[in-house]
Amino acid sequence: MYDGEKMYSAELERLLGPSRRHQEPIEERHRNIAASLQAVTEDAMVAMARSCRGDQEVSNLCLAGGVAYNCVANSKIVERSGFEHVLRKHFMASSGVQTMGSPRMLNTTEPSSARCYAVAA
Repeated sequence: MYDGEKMYSAELERLLGPSRRHQEPIEERHRNIAASLQAVTEDAMVAMARSCRGDQEVSNLCLAGGVAYNCVANSKIVERSGFEHVLRKHFMASSGVQTMGSPRMLNTTEPSSARCYAVAA
């Protein structure tokens, strides 16, 4: 699937067109792909946050993982999911190791909140 030099499949390149090489100009097609990926990421994160919140009376959400650095998507979570605060770990990776630390961090910074959810994104 991957060849050691790129982190995407030949099928993805077939669907989206050839990848942009280093130092090549960014074309409108590249901007459109990036905007579409951002929109899909935002929708997915909001849907996961809504699912996580359900009908619970919680206002805080902790995120961990590399995609939790997406500040635009985090603002969409606040706007559209019912959470008032989105907190993220300062040290994040996509390994999942940091997920269990997120509730502790939230309860330390927001002591009035006894419940929270951690979502590895």
